[in-house]
Amino acid sequence: MKYGKFILINSRFGNVNRNSIYQKKFDKLYFQSSLKIFKKFLKLPEKISKLYPKMNIILRPHPSESASKWIKKYEKKNNIFIIYKDNVIPWILSCKKIYQNRCTTALDAFFLSKKIINYDPYKNEFEHKKLFSILEKKKNSLKLKEKKIIKNYVNNFFTHDASSKLIQIIKKIEIDKIKSLSFNYFLILIKFYNFVQNIKNFIKPNDQDYKNYTKQKMGEKDKFFVKNIFNKMQQQYSRNQNLNIKFCSSDIFLIEKKI
Repeated sequence: MKYGKFILINSRFGNVNRNSIYQKKFDKLYFQSSLKIFKKFLKLPEKISKLYPKMNIILRPHPSESASKWIKKYEKKNNIFIIYKDNVIPWILSCKKIYQNRCTTALDAFFLSKKIINYDPYKNEFEHKKLFSILEKKKNSLKLKEKKIIKNYVNNFFTHDASSKLIQIIKKIEIDKIKSLSFNYFLILIKFYNFVQNIKNFIKPNDQDYKNYTKQKMGEKDKFFVKNIFNKMQQQYSRNQNLNIKFCSSDIFLIEKKI
């Protein structure tokens, strides 16, 4: 592997280290708390590098976060890399352990049985503190009370896949003719909106700041990518279903049974 044995640090400070002027403003107290922690977190890769001089350190910025401040600080360090690339799951699977601060990737790492360190320099009380304390433990060592706390965040922790539950809920939905007509009107409005946006972009292209933000936050997924995923899902889960995919706009697609 290119980076060999490495430790992953996932940042979550898009609210204080923004990569766009378009990002929403957060609660003042939350902003101040995050800024205080971020100043400490910014020094974390160097501290870990000294603890593990023979290992590589990979810092992954949040999808809404600017990488420039991280790069500027660590561009001359031989074993510290600032990388935001692809889905986070392969990085978690490949790392030896993961450092984070109140980040949802801790849940991903927990279910993938990875060693998690919740770096919290101020040890303050916060809404999800119990959860992150539990996630640092091994999955097979949890008490029932701790499992129930996780279940508050992950509904299917004890039972079936989330996809199975979603399918059960969808099957209960009754679609009458009026609703069906309303949905068709909705699709027409989406297409009209998309048409107007394309004209606007042609006359006055979106500024680069917004394009960079959406690319990092949402990624670039074209029709070929979506169709490829759809075909794989159909082969895996819906072999007896005659399904079709319809693109309503560049961002919205509809999966339905063929008539």
